[in-house]
Amino acid sequence: MGKVIAAITTSVDGYIVGPKDGPEHGLGIGGERLHYWVMGGPWTYADDGHDTDGMRGADDYMEYAQLAIEAGSPGEAQAILEQGAQKNVFTDAKAADRNKRLLENAKKQVEQDRPTLDKIAKDAAAGKTGDKDVSIGLAYLSYKEYDKAIEAITRGLAKPGVQNQGEANLLLGIAQLGAGHKDEAQKAFNAVKGDAKLERIANLWSLHARQA
Repeated sequence: MGKVIAAITTSVDGYIVGPKDGPEHGLGIGGERLHYWVMGGPWTYADDGHDTDGMRGADDYMEYAQLAIEAGSPGEAQAILEQGAQKNVFTDAKAADRNKRLLENAKKQVEQDRPTLDKIAKDAAAGKTGDKDVSIGLAYLSYKEYDKAIEAITRGLAKPGVQNQGEANLLLGIAQLGAGHKDEAQKAFNAVKGDAKLERIANLWSLHARQA
């Protein structure tokens, strides 16, 4: 039997699939998008040339974006709506209008959120416990500011009070890998202990790091 190699991605807010996962959408609606950067760009399970990335129309793109906004990831919402516009999925006036409003909302939240991160990070650094540092590291990671994410999460792990150290180490590993630090990423993934689910995810990330 041949060797099988698998890879997986978890979003910064803890999801490995998109919304409405099930038999018809194994990775949920738009779930493949979570794995784009790991796989080197857009991809799909299809091998017959059809687009089966789970996004079947304007409603799917807008629902995905709305869920991303509600989860506190306006950058992800902006990206998915802009992708839908590039694919020209918002063909009727009602869908185009709703997309415009959602996109404006996402951009506004990005503009408000991103400039505040450095100040919040400074305040977190002055704190005695590490949870806030890890949280701000996650926020930096969502914007692919890997070096700042590494700094914040590492600082948090050095303090007491991090409620989920396994999750923090997983995020640290993802940030290290994003920054191109494969050896440091492996160390962080190997430090994920105490939660079977997180350990499985960390093992898969570790496998991907070795193959990257």
